[in-house]
Amino acid sequence: FSDLISPLVEQDFYGLSPGAVFSAPNLKKAYYSTTARTEITLEFDQDIGLDATAGRYYLDGLAGKVSTVSHSGKVVKLTLTAASTAKAITYVQGTTWDGIQTTLLYGSNGIAALTFADVPLTPPAPTGLEATPGVSQVGLTWTAAAGATGYNIKRSSTSGGSYAVIGTTAGTASYNDSTATNGTTYYYVVSASNTAGESADSNQAS
Repeated sequence: FSDLISPLVEQDFYGLSPGAVFSAPNLKKAYYSTTARTEITLEFDQDIGLDATAGRYYLDGLAGKVSTVSHSGKVVKLTLTAASTAKAITYVQGTTWDGIQTTLLYGSNGIAALTFADVPLTPPAPTGLEATPGVSQVGLTWTAAAGATGYNIKRSSTSGGSYAVIGTTAGTASYNDSTATNGTTYYYVVSASNTAGESADSNQAS
């Protein structure tokens, strides 16, 4: 116990910066990572040791929705048994946990991840973004992302970004950029959003 608590004491009482993460892995984001909503990605703040027990994960409180679990670095991927419309994910429920600590998710520092409950799932990234130029405007269309309630439209004058948000839509999979200048090439991406947060960016279109 003293080995685990010492870095915290050194930081809080003596202002020392720890050389490594000394806390339990913290879930930073949970989102659908395929447009078909058949995979969920969990991103943590440190490298993760795998708990491959699919039955520890619950979608909207229901077990049996995850078929396989894999990980790489800070990312854990859950392959689902079927396309899902679940809005939240939970890891480990006290009523069903077998009490074996060595089978939990662990961080690279050897500390077990905290259980999390009803974490909102953000939508997958939009796909199929297309840009159609007009006179002093560019029309944008894309394939809607399941579960999205809005979209952020981003633009750059350089391929690959960085992108600035130029507008939003409330669930409509189209947008007209009326601030475009004739003769200028623009590069666009779109992200989806809901109450849980924002997705990754779509493909780029110009």
